[in-house]
Amino acid sequence: MSTLSPEAEKKELRRTFRRLRKEMSAEEKALSDAAIAETFLNSPFYSRAQTLFVYSSLPHEIDTNRIIHCAWEQGKAVAAPFCDPETHTMRFYRILSADDLRAGAYGILEPDPARCKPVDPDADSLCLVPGFAFDENGFRLGYGGGYYDRFLAGFPGISVGLCRENGLVPKLPADAFDKNVDAVVLENRILIFGKDTSWKENFENE
Repeated sequence: MSTLSPEAEKKELRRTFRRLRKEMSAEEKALSDAAIAETFLNSPFYSRAQTLFVYSSLPHEIDTNRIIHCAWEQGKAVAAPFCDPETHTMRFYRILSADDLRAGAYGILEPDPARCKPVDPDADSLCLVPGFAFDENGFRLGYGGGYYDRFLAGFPGISVGLCRENGLVPKLPADAFDKNVDAVVLENRILIFGKDTSWKENFENE
């Protein structure tokens, strides 16, 4: 049993998974990214979603570009987060093309509030959640800012983590502030969590 505090343990785990990311070859990453995107795009919860809340992926993250472009092509609304580093909160704005994005906090592409309209989530929304790793209870190892934990606390739709098989662990350190996702999408399978058991049953019956 670890003698580290949850926060200290998370820092150690971030180092471990950051190293694993760097060790992946470009070919391995591309194959993994394509498989995860395909599994997600073929899922019933993506089909049902009217609005997709999605992050603009960094080079080391699972690529979300294909997902974003497929959502545009299929007429879904796509929204991306604009982060406030002072409050560690974020607001999502609808993006209609890559031209609506600009470099923002932490060097991440964000919507330009001057040209994009804010979007409020509803029950038909789906939020993609980034992370270093996820566990078998749907908890995630995030980047330490708490942005998504704050956002998910009031999110009425379905939250989905994108994760590689080597980023899935049995259990991650978590506290009362951490929010687990409703599902985790891996290369060739999907894990379902969440308190809404009827939604889980509907998913399994499709």
